Amino acid sequence: IAVTEDSRCPAESLCVWAGRLEARIYLDGDYYKGEDTIELFGVDKKFGIIKLINASPLGKSGQKLNQSDYVLTFVTNK
Repeated sequence: IAVTEDSRCPAESLCVWAGRLEARIYLDGDYYKGEDTIELFGVDKKFGIIKLINASPLGKSGQKLNQSDYVLTFVTNK
């Protein structure tokens, strides 16, 4: 649905903390149906049968990414 938080370390920066990305997602499948929030680099939370494992691109300092710029990668255990 949308990336609701992106505090990841910018691509050209050196950070003490990697930051985190939070996304609101909706699933409509055989094993799970519903809407929830899932995180990358934060709480290791699965949503139904999927887990968020990557989000790109990393922004640059002072750059705000548009929702359409994000590509989220998930894995499933089914």
